[in-house]
Amino acid sequence: MRKLFFLLIFTACASSQNEKLNKQSIETHEAALKMGEQVNKKIAQITTAVEAVSDSILQDSLKSLKQDYADWESSIVEVPGYEHDHHNHEGHDHHENHGSSPDLTPEMVLEIQIELKRKAENLNIRAIKLSEMIKSEKE
Repeated sequence: MRKLFFLLIFTACASSQNEKLNKQSIETHEAALKMGEQVNKKIAQITTAVEAVSDSILQDSLKSLKQDYADWESSIVEVPGYEHDHHNHEGHDHHENHGSSPDLTPEMVLEIQIELKRKAENLNIRAIKLSEMIKSEKE
């Protein structure tokens, strides 16, 4: 009976910790997706601006940014058990190939979400810098 009691307490504590990690993963996932959407909008604006400027360095930088964004987007891992609205733009669903793995621990899922958010933030910084470079080129 005593072993059963300790097992129940251990299970309850582990479940509570997993729920906390899952909540953090969801919040981080949502923040990463929001940042990704902002980057995508900036890329669209930059694409229009680069077309007006005939600078091969800016064009190459934009091409690199677009590729890195596509790589980031294809690396998105959903949080297991989390259903959210999958957005569509430009005629296709960006989450159609995103998945989650049941073999991942809650800690691993959180680490992945943190990394995805960090990468989205870095893409955003690059987009801002490229936008600034284009503005200075036009002046």
